[in-house]
Amino acid sequence: MTACTLKTSFKAALFILLLTTGLMVFYEARVVLPMIKSTASSSQYDRVSTRISYLSKDISARGRRSLESISVRDQCQYVINGNITHINGLRKNGVIPWREIDDDAEVSRLAKNCDLLKRRYRFPPYFKPDVTIEELDFPVAYSILAHENVNQLLILLSAIYRDHNIHCIHIDKKSSVAAHTAALQAAKCFPNVFVSMTRENVRYADVSRLLADIACMRDLLRIPKHTYSWKYLINLCSQDFPSRTNLEIVRQLKELQGFNSIGGYSDINDEIRKRTQYVWKLSNITKDGVMEERLVCTNQLHSAPPYNMTVVKCLAYNLYTREFLQWALLGGKVGSALLEWSSDTYSPDEHYWLMLHRYPGAPGGSQLASGYQIARTILWGFGRKNATCNGEWRHGICVLGATDVHRVIKARDLFINKFDMTLDSTGPTCLRKMIDERATVPQTKRGIGNKGKLPDIPPKSFFKKSRVA
Repeated sequence: MTACTLKTSFKAALFILLLTTGLMVFYEARVVLPMIKSTASSSQYDRVSTRISYLSKDISARGRRSLESISVRDQCQYVINGNITHINGLRKNGVIPWREIDDDAEVSRLAKNCDLLKRRYRFPPYFKPDVTIEELDFPVAYSILAHENVNQLLILLSAIYRDHNIHCIHIDKKSSVAAHTAALQAAKCFPNVFVSMTRENVRYADVSRLLADIACMRDLLRIPKHTYSWKYLINLCSQDFPSRTNLEIVRQLKELQGFNSIGGYSDINDEIRKRTQYVWKLSNITKDGVMEERLVCTNQLHSAPPYNMTVVKCLAYNLYTREFLQWALLGGKVGSALLEWSSDTYSPDEHYWLMLHRYPGAPGGSQLASGYQIARTILWGFGRKNATCNGEWRHGICVLGATDVHRVIKARDLFINKFDMTLDSTGPTCLRKMIDERATVPQTKRGIGNKGKLPDIPPKSFFKKSRVA
């Protein structure tokens, strides 16, 4: 079947969809609404009237999205398997990039009706994964940072959501009122989703980025174990997306045997060393006529780390045991002392966790100097002359396009970063289809190339308690 024939078929399907929706709106407006006006209460009348208004406004949105959504999902096998010729043909025909463009105000209106929200984003009961006893016995906690685009946040949340897990969302203090309202409204639809009351004004490379994570972590630690007895916490941002099912995530976490997975290295260069060697302060900087706060090096030497700790470099997103976070954030002096010391350093979220992980006696700590990273995979551009990105580069990180997905899907990591669904949501659309199939369809009946992922086995040195320099 040619691309032209495919597109004609999609248009026919779209026409039938819109015609059906339009007839439903016409029937409710012309028949149902007048009939109940004289018999129903004012609140009942208002609910039906609001529903008709919502459906009428949503017809154009369906027309905008449905053709693209149907065509992208039907072509996902080529995106996942990396058929570049076919993907380029989809791009030439306008099928991709497929963009998610619902704004925060629209999401907030949708979230007032929890059933509509769950249907739109495919939360249970509109998505019914086969949840195993193994998963029920191993609940996971999630901390998610977001500052805009609650639509993308909810697409991520629906992909990882399980009734027995617990999910905390941190909304940046400088986010719009619409974004904060939308997140609060959506969280009310679930007993195990909440928005942290502690809100940080997150600035790039500032300690506020670390404190935003810690806000949710502390909230999750204060939830009684008999309510949600989570064993590991995974911190994410709204631009991440899973490449594994919940069962596959649980099996990978079990392979860690009670240790944290925190990636990094101790052999740092002069540029990285400068981050903690000097004091950094926020300062108002004017660029292109716009004033913004940025971290500036003061050239004032910083004090040495507390407890004779060694400065290392790590990733900000990791896998943490409950016991480790309890010790680091609520249970002792080491974590609080290091946090205070880090408050005027550059990007403390990129040294704090590994320094604690390597501290003698830290719960779940490891001697492995480089750590063991399996949380997320990223296409980096730093120091790589031939690095390619088919989306766009931001701060040295590839915002993934459709032709980048097959390159990262083979990685051992649980999550993939970075996606921007206003740029191209092909990746998350196809990843969701892939993991949903693995969570609901027996392996023998799945599509080619979707056999699932076995857990990665950490090196033996990972499980040794003694620390190395």
